[in-house]
Amino acid sequence: MTRRILLVWGRRLALLLAAITAGLLARKLDVEKLPPEVASLDGVVRRGATVVFMTVSEHTALGEGSLVEAIVQESSAAPKRGILSRVEGKPGQQVRLVPGNPGELVIEVDGRRLSARAEAKACAIPAGVIPDGQYLLVNPSRDAIPRDSREFGLFPRARITRKIISSF
Repeated sequence: MTRRILLVWGRRLALLLAAITAGLLARKLDVEKLPPEVASLDGVVRRGATVVFMTVSEHTALGEGSLVEAIVQESSAAPKRGILSRVEGKPGQQVRLVPGNPGELVIEVDGRRLSARAEAKACAIPAGVIPDGQYLLVNPSRDAIPRDSREFGLFPRARITRKIISSF
């Protein structure tokens, strides 16, 4: 009797694991070890971590705080590469750049101050309402040169390619 119950539950567990695996594959997940030169996301993704990414489609929710990979191309001769950032502003939200310490701007989104700061003379973030299809991406890491909207401006949704699901 006990052996029979174990077999039944073993089969159910195997079916459940198969369903979960199929679901993961259908959602187009990637598992990747980040190279050491990729900047961390403070408190979330450490340098050299293994990250589980989900491919972003037009239906993928990109809410505030979502961790994403976006594609940048610094010049026509340079290869495209991914940067990790946090979604801090979505279409329709108001961005303000408020003077902070000398030579520094404080970034506000709908009145919420971000912990990240921008250099006043090199900030590519436009003040005003974020247009449809554009996102404000900010990497909160303090150990890296900001490779995000502060350098590249707002990101079109098409350049946001993957969303971080988990890291370890």
